[in-house]
Amino acid sequence: MHDRNVEPVEYQRAESPYATRKSVRLLLILTLLNTIMLGSSLLGPKTWTYVGSVYQQWKAHRAAKAAAQAQLQKDIAAQKSAINFSLPDNTVVYEENWDKALKLLQNASGYQPALPADSMRPANYQVPAAQINPQVYKDLTFRLNGGTRYPAAMAFLHERMSPSHRPMLVAAELTSLFNFGVSAAQSSVYKGRRLWVSAWNLSPNGIEIPTAFTSSMEFTLPDTRTHPISDEQEQMSAGGGLRLFAGMVDPKDDSKFIIPFEVDGKKGQIVAKLTENGFVLTPSMGKAISSNGDVTQWELLPSTAAPSPTPR
Repeated sequence: MHDRNVEPVEYQRAESPYATRKSVRLLLILTLLNTIMLGSSLLGPKTWTYVGSVYQQWKAHRAAKAAAQAQLQKDIAAQKSAINFSLPDNTVVYEENWDKALKLLQNASGYQPALPADSMRPANYQVPAAQINPQVYKDLTFRLNGGTRYPAAMAFLHERMSPSHRPMLVAAELTSLFNFGVSAAQSSVYKGRRLWVSAWNLSPNGIEIPTAFTSSMEFTLPDTRTHPISDEQEQMSAGGGLRLFAGMVDPKDDSKFIIPFEVDGKKGQIVAKLTENGFVLTPSMGKAISSNGDVTQWELLPSTAAPSPTPR
């Protein structure tokens, strides 16, 4: 039988908990650190390589974004300068006459030889003079074309409008290619000249790349075909050779511009009209010989001598 008079036993509880919050937090931190150290010991090299790769990609992306933004600002500034650019009236941008070319190269600043070095060229042959292109055009050619044609003399740079009133940046430059040789104990030369006209679309974010379209005209003159260099003496003494002046906008037509020139003392001009997909180039003298796509061959002056084979 149970004694109903037995007093119950009382359990005395501790005044403080077995584990404090501080000790529990410390335990969790130590456990987390232990886990990280264990994982690092097993995956450390790969993990840090991956983290480093992600960091380098982020840096490269950030640098590329900054470079693109800087280039955009340069493009916008260059566009503003280019669409309003103009050379002073009557500026000679290309001169072939021996005496006048020599004076420009010796006495006038801002001119350079229009032909590259050529071991076949006689030492006493006077190369044409070309105006050194303005910095805004140098910057644009490297940005738009990856470089510039050499030799190249810029004759025009300005904004023009297509027939549908699409604004475009238009540039014109003349290149010359003289091939020298020796035949029958005398030096000879073949002269090639070509006018290139290019257009780029304009936008609020700068000039659009690549070039929208390019047209060109190859000029044929009496001295184009291979001929003895001695034959040029009389021609040059009489003021012969091609001279190209800075182009100007047509004030009556915002799709056109005009490039004046002189050839063998005769004055003329080339009218260039911007279309929706190219240019119409019309010299005031001579006639078209052939046309192949965007390249037109134009005889400025008729030949006075029998044609001879053109070097390939």
